[in-house]
Amino acid sequence: MMGGAVASAASSSLPLPVTIDAGWQLQDASKVPETGGAIAAANYKPQGWYTATVPGTVLTSLVKNGVYPEPLYGENNRPDKIPDSLSRAPYWYRTAFKIPKGYAGRLGKRKTGRCDERRLWPGNL
Repeated sequence: MMGGAVASAASSSLPLPVTIDAGWQLQDASKVPETGGAIAAANYKPQGWYTATVPGTVLTSLVKNGVYPEPLYGENNRPDKIPDSLSRAPYWYRTAFKIPKGYAGRLGKRKTGRCDERRLWPGNL
């Protein structure tokens, strides 16, 4: 009986989780002169950005976009095919989404351990 009361209270006070895994783009930070705030603006028009695979790595996205060859095939993982510097270069990820009304006043983020650093620039909330 006690478990039912807890589940009922929890379900009435918390909105359902939202997964944001579509519509992502990425670009090498050295090729983007704008600030994070500008990139987060709803009217920002990315030029030359790649479609990003999320969840995934920068390399996964760049392979899918034809920038680099599949690293697990033949000798494609050599530095003359995929530069080692790629693992040290910062990249911007960007997407746009609508925040459900049930999330009013509850905006947050959760680290999943995929990246060293994550920042959220909520634009036009």
